[in-house]
Amino acid sequence: KSPSCGCGQIYDGTFTGTLREGKGVTAELLLRNTSVSPEHENISENPDGESVTGFRDIQRMLKLDQLLENCYMQNFTIDEIADQLYISSRQLTRIAQKRYGKTLLQVIMDKRIQTAERLLVTTDMTVDKIAVAVGFNSSASFYREFTKRYATTPAEYRKKYIGNIFQN
Repeated sequence: KSPSCGCGQIYDGTFTGTLREGKGVTAELLLRNTSVSPEHENISENPDGESVTGFRDIQRMLKLDQLLENCYMQNFTIDEIADQLYISSRQLTRIAQKRYGKTLLQVIMDKRIQTAERLLVTTDMTVDKIAVAVGFNSSASFYREFTKRYATTPAEYRKKYIGNIFQN
């Protein structure tokens, strides 16, 4: 049994964890299977089109994708993620750079901000609750990161989006 990020665990090639969007639903990803889901069909290339070699690296990338998808809102270190994948933090950094073309922390931040954007326009949750739900330690850091990416505050973004819906 490996250490957990709090939302699932990886056991010898199988990830099990509870999905956040379905209460009590368990997701299992059997990575020894050679079939690849559609969102991962181009996993042999990173976003820059560079080739990634080695079946073991591809397995680890799939595990990493699943782990990040289910645990992005958790606070954990690169060492803890590496432990989940049974690799060193240096290997994890290399694999993440190959897979995503950016650092692992940038990937996590992208996922948090994308999810927050979706929640802003599809729910009536407060901005502070959204910040916590997607993994920010404080509303201030969420506002800062969101504003840096969208050149507007989360509240202004929501108002603009909702205003555009009612105008159409």
